[in-house]
Formats: sequence, C-alpha cells, structure tokens
Amino acid sequence: MNIMQSIDTAKYYGLDEAKTALEAIPDPKPGAQEHNIYFYEMWPLVRLLEYLNPDDTHSVKLRFSDGKRNDDGIILLNNIKQEIQFVLAIDGQQENIRMEHQKIYGRAPAVQDMEWSGKKWDRVLPEQNTMAFDRTEIMDKLKSLVQNAVQRKIKKQYCGMWLGVVFEDHTPPASEKTIQNYTEVCDWVMKIYKKQLGELFKKVLFIGTSGTYIKHYD
Repeated sequence: MNIMQSIDTAKYYGLDEAKTALEAIPDPKPGAQEHNIYFYEMWPLVRLLEYLNPDDTHSVKLRFSDGKRNDDGIILLNNIKQEIQFVLAIDGQQENIRMEHQKIYGRAPAVQDMEWSGKKWDRVLPEQNTMAFDRTEIMDKLKSLVQNAVQRKIKKQYCGMWLGVVFEDHTPPASEKTIQNYTEVCDWVMKIYKKQLGELFKKVLFIGTSGTYIKHYD
C-alpha cells in the first residue's frame, strides 16, 4: 500500500483520526523512503501531539508531510500553526540490515553494528549473535548519533520551526535509570548547541521511537 495514496497530506487530522489512519497502513518495507516517512516523521508527529495534549484529542490537529515540503509535519495548536522538522538519530543503514536479519532469522542483535558482504540487493547476511554492551557504551553511541543528527539541522532554512530529534529508545529497556540516561544525553547536546539551536528553533524535542521517552526544550 502506498502511504501517500492512503494519507491525505493536505488535510488536518484530529489526533485519534491520525492514529487510526496510520494503523490501517501495513508497515512499509525497510530501506524504502516511505518507511522513514512513516516511522520517523508521521508517528513522531502523532507522539509529539499526544505529549503536548495528553487529555484533549479534539482541539488539536496535525498535517502530515508529503516528503516534498520543507517541513516534516505541521501541528495546529490553539489555532496556531507550527511547522516541525524531524531528524533521525539512528544509523539508517545499520537499522535496515538489522530488520533484514530479523526477517530472516526471527531475531536481531539490538545494539552492535551488523556485518555482511556483497551489495544491497545481493547481500550475504550471516546469522549474528548479540554481543554484551554495558549501559555506558550504549549511551555513548546514542550521544554520538544525537549530536550528529542535531548538527545536520543547524540550517537557516529551518528557522522558526520546531526540531524533533527522533532516536531509538528500546535499548536498554525502559526504566527510571534509562530515562535519566536519555535526559543526560539530551542535556549534554543542548548545552553544546544552545546558541545555534536557540537562533533557529522555537522548541527542540527529543522523541523516542516507542513514544516512551519525550523531552522538550524551549
């Protein structure tokens, strides 16, 4: 199913309506442009609106991007339109290979870099076991991914937007300690780029792909 044929990107959806529309679409194939739009722009836009208005799903609206506009989504909050720019703090190639491993073997290592040979459409992907990583190593890797993602969006063309930094929050498992670690990563990045981000974006949000973790900075 083509997402852009199923979603009306000219329409403002209510929150419940938007969730229903996305849930009706089969998960797009990993590696395709629609996969990234679906998981890393459309769903984060829904999560963002849920975070801003957890108790009121009727007075807020959102408009999905078609992948061609400068924004990656728009929200209508208190009748004020706000454009959003998302950036993915994930190694896209590694995640695609991880999903391929999951499809072939029914499981996939959660953190380590995957190994393969050949070309994208003719790849040899051996079965790989999970390696042990401590929490510090995982958070250091996340810190590097988030920092690189933020750097890519420090551009004048996004001035006046909100920035949503989307990252993988499934590993390590959600806990009070994990939330604290994520916040430390976000605080660290915001401290480094406070001036540049403040000159461009009205708000910066860090959004976990599961929707479990969201934090914003004004």
